[in-house]
Amino acid sequence: MKTIVYYFIAIFLGCHLQLNAQDLLVTVAGDSLNVRMHDGNGDYVRFDYTDYLRTTVRQLPKNRVRTIVPNYFAYLKMAAQTKVPGSADTLVHTPEIGLALPIENAFLDTVQVRIAYQPTWNMGVYTGLSKRLYGTKIGLNQMDLDYDKKVKSGFTIGAKADYFFKKKWGLGIRYDIFLSNARKDASNRSQVGIQFLGISALHRKALSTTGQYIQSSFELGYQPFSNRLSIDDSLKKLRAKSLGWGLSVAFIQPIHQRLSLSLTGSCFLGTSYKMVSKADGKSQTIHLNRNNFNDLSRAALTLGIHFSGNTGSK
Repeated sequence: MKTIVYYFIAIFLGCHLQLNAQDLLVTVAGDSLNVRMHDGNGDYVRFDYTDYLRTTVRQLPKNRVRTIVPNYFAYLKMAAQTKVPGSADTLVHTPEIGLALPIENAFLDTVQVRIAYQPTWNMGVYTGLSKRLYGTKIGLNQMDLDYDKKVKSGFTIGAKADYFFKKKWGLGIRYDIFLSNARKDASNRSQVGIQFLGISALHRKALSTTGQYIQSSFELGYQPFSNRLSIDDSLKKLRAKSLGWGLSVAFIQPIHQRLSLSLTGSCFLGTSYKMVSKADGKSQTIHLNRNNFNDLSRAALTLGIHFSGNTGSK
């Protein structure tokens, strides 16, 4: 799993940032800026300037401006795709212009700062450690206590897709599974799986102008349980179904306009009062009372990678 995550990070870090800015502005100092022009009324020109994932609205005195070329970078891209020889050289006849020159921000008056990283949709995968939250029975010996601890501890893996219809609010779909594999001795073991498939109500809050934000979600959905028990070398399967719900809080760190990483803490809750036991080809339904119910609650801490689209404010 780590290898896959690092592979995707390497690919997207090698990609160029896709900016809406397509106009070229050249200052008298020789700086070349990739901007999106607003207007040039009065003694100032006003434009959007994007630095990493932050967009600022800036203005510059006209006596500091040498050249403005609308759609310069869009034309360069089109010329590269159609392989028109020499088309880029005909746009601006200023050989001292260098697109990689440092920008003298002292000449730029920042009028407004706004968040640029607000993806309309994102989808991703995650994995991490998880632990069941049911209480341990009283009176167990040390061997049973160690075995119960192994049964409760495991890992989780999942996938999710989110859509934000407002800047702060959205809906999503989530699939999550908890897995644990515990061995008591050579002939006794337990393989537990708890799945969750449901919908999410989402809320996000920006933390800074560089794109980090906190995303909270409430999940509601279907939560099946399974346990493959090996008792003295005889196999027994337990299955149950329940309605589950969960809460999660994630810190999102963008590393590209199309890619972000997340650190998420989540908790899923659910209870089953009926189980189906299958052994030796025979099935039996077991009804559990309130003092002996099957608690499916669990907590998890996960790392995720997410792909985003349609970044920009709404």
